[in-house]
Formats: sequence, structure tokens, C-alpha cells
Amino acid sequence: MKVDEITLDGLRFESLNRYSINNLGTVKKSKKNIALCHKGNYNEATEDMKSTLDQNQNNPEYWNQLATCYLLNNKLSQAKFYFDLGLKTSKKNKKIKTLIYNNIGVYFMKLNMYPEALGAFTTANKYSSKFSTPKYNIAQIYLKFGLYKKAKPILVKLLKKESKDIDFLNSLAHLNLMTGNYKNAKHLYSRIPVKYITRDDISTNYAMTLYMLGDYKKALSILKASRMELSFYQTSQNNLISKIEKVLK
Repeated sequence: MKVDEITLDGLRFESLNRYSINNLGTVKKSKKNIALCHKGNYNEATEDMKSTLDQNQNNPEYWNQLATCYLLNNKLSQAKFYFDLGLKTSKKNKKIKTLIYNNIGVYFMKLNMYPEALGAFTTANKYSSKFSTPKYNIAQIYLKFGLYKKAKPILVKLLKKESKDIDFLNSLAHLNLMTGNYKNAKHLYSRIPVKYITRDDISTNYAMTLYMLGDYKKALSILKASRMELSFYQTSQNNLISKIEKVLK
């Protein structure tokens, strides 16, 4: 589910989706092709970009946009080739290096190469620490591998900067759930607007939080309202529903 309200999206000035920094602000004419890629119109976007290849040979932002379109289309070898061209032409431009290294991190994540992804995100953050997206991505890797002490200060700072961001709230709440701080997790989940509670990752973890606190009825109602679109969460959702229904009998 897209975050519709801009005040709930702490990365709104950095990305068109949560894992790449391509839209620093509004979608201008120069970014129209990247917007097309995010909408799934890959061929239209890449053909238009390639029509201006000759005049963009030394333009790292051009290579980054072209690579990102291939990345979104899961054409990973092409994406990495153009990201590398972007780095070669970026010279001392720290901003574009940040963008490219962050996106290379996404490339590695798609290949489940997490140490390499972490290295790329860390490099992006070193080139320009003002962007939140590399930090958020680093925290996601730490969460995935249970490195909660490393993830927590990052997420706390991100949430302090953007207190209404849906994914910052969800990530820190998940961390609290996994470390047994159920009351803190519940408080954080309660700050997420109702329309986003139905998102599979949020509903599953929020319901588990409530289950651990003994609030079985509310946990069940949240699970029943879940979108149940992602198979990754469906088994956990169904298992938790079964447990709660047994308790409530």
C-alpha cells in the first residue's frame, strides 16, 4: 500500500519507492522516465532514455536513472552495468555517488547478498549522511538478522526526525516486539493510522504484539481485517488466528 499522505512519508523528498533515491523532491520533467519505470512502463521509459544516450555519455544521473529502471524491472545484470557507468562518470559528486551506492545496495538485496548490500548502503551514507534512505535500508538489514542493538539508534533518530512516518513507526515497533518490549510496540503501532494497519507486515506484527499482551479480541480483529496479499505473511497470520480462536473458545 502506498503512503498517500506526504506527512506520513519521511522519505518523500528522497524516493519514489522506499528503496531507491531517485526523486529528490517533486517529479520534474527530467524525472518523468523514472516515474514511468515505477509505474511499470519499463520499455517506454528505457527507449526514451536511450534516445538521448549520445548527449548523456558523461552524465552520471542519466546512468543512474537508466540503471534504476532496469533494477525495477528485475533485469539485474543490465542494472549493475549502468550503475557502474554512473560511478565512473560521477567524479567528485558526492550526492550522485550517494544515490548510486544506495541503489547498488538494493541490487545486492535483490540477490540476497546482504553483506554486500550493507557495504553499499554504508558507503552511500558516508558520502552524504543527510539522506535518510541509506540509514533506513541499513536498519532493515540489521532487523532481518536480529541485530537489534545496532538497528535501534538508527530507527530512533529517523523517527525523531519524521515522527509520523509509517515505516519508521512499524520498524521500531517490530524491534520492540522482537525484544519483548510489548507495551512500547503497542504504543508505536497505535500511532499508525487505521488505514495502514491492514498492511500485511503491520497487521501481523501488531496482532502478535496484542496477543503477547493478552488482548486476543483486538488481535483477532486486526488479523481478520488484514489485506492478506503477501504469501510471506499468510502462514503466520493463519497460525495466529488459530491460536487466538482456541483461546477465545
